Amino acid sequence: MAESIIADTPNSQRAPSRHQFVLEILQPLQNAGTGNDFMKSWAQIVKSHRVAHTQGFQPGDPTFGNIFYSPQSRSGTFADFDYSNSSVPRAELTSWTRMRLECVGVTTFMAIRTMLRPCREGKVPRYYYQEIEAFIWVLAFYLLFYSDNKISSPQLDKKDWMVSDYNSCSLVKSDFKCHEMSSVVDVEEDFKEIWEFAKGLLSWTRGLRSRISSCKCGNGKMHGAKDAWLLFMEEVEYLIDQSDGLKSLQFVRDIREH
Repeated sequence: MAESIIADTPNSQRAPSRHQFVLEILQPLQNAGTGNDFMKSWAQIVKSHRVAHTQGFQPGDPTFGNIFYSPQSRSGTFADFDYSNSSVPRAELTSWTRMRLECVGVTTFMAIRTMLRPCREGKVPRYYYQEIEAFIWVLAFYLLFYSDNKISSPQLDKKDWMVSDYNSCSLVKSDFKCHEMSSVVDVEEDFKEIWEFAKGLLSWTRGLRSRISSCKCGNGKMHGAKDAWLLFMEEVEYLIDQSDGLKSLQFVRDIREH
């Protein structure tokens, strides 16, 4: 669905020209429909966020208001224009702006470390791996609660994931990642491989900070986006190689494209 806006533009040289702007109305990500469409949209959103980083910009974290699905192109869109230039040294920023950069988004998707008080207050740096983890939580959340019950567990309650209290949400997500994730047993056949992929990524985030700090594949610095992205893609490739069913899905091609 799209909206059409027609406007006349006066021109001193010739008669007024008429321009038509067609604005597509995007849908919430949970409207992506099939599992393949959702996974493809998720992969495209993750890649667009990464591209922004490589161009020197730091977009905001994923929220319910900036990750969308396009029914026309059947693709994902990260629509966050409230970005800042990441090349500005943090020491030169005001305390308010620095806090805005360190802690944005919603608790539902935030990396667990991001919700800790030192990070919330801007006392410790924010690292790119925390943003990757946020998108992994996006994947888990939508598969668990918006897959038309194709993946479900009676022990899980969506409201527990959507609380505004940092400590409560952090505990809920930590318990899920360490204990409850294995209890999600009601998975329909056509979603089993997708769910195994999501579980693999969540498990991968355990101890990620220490692995990145000793990473030799990039600049060797824990905050380096290149190191975090390379480790992420290594894990993605590993999980895909473990599943013949995943290799045929469109999202695999989207996320592998560089």
